[in-house]
Amino acid sequence: MGDSSMAAVVGVTEEGFVGSYYEAMVVAHLPKNDYVVQYATLVTDNLSTPLKEAASDAEVRQRPPLIRAREYRPYDVVDAFDNDGWWVGMITGRAAGDSSMAAVVGVGNPPMCK
Repeated sequence: MGDSSMAAVVGVTEEGFVGSYYEAMVVAHLPKNDYVVQYATLVTDNLSTPLKEAASDAEVRQRPPLIRAREYRPYDVVDAFDNDGWWVGMITGRAAGDSSMAAVVGVGNPPMCK
């Protein structure tokens, strides 16, 4: 990745969060291709300020472009926004009583179908 102050997503490797990504800004570049990131949706333990932490080059990537899907089908692999982050998931069906594009997504690593 290039310079600081860049929109990014940070992959989490902690148990229970593998496969999730959180929106952040790269606020500083550290030695050995590491970064300091400030999360957009995660906060400190006392809930007073956005969480800042060091992240390795392997965990940080540029924010992907938003793509509007025209149609979802069962078993399509998607990124779904839930619990303040993006999770890899799989389409498992259409939301009950909803004729729009709302879909039911199962998440896990690998994505699980129910």
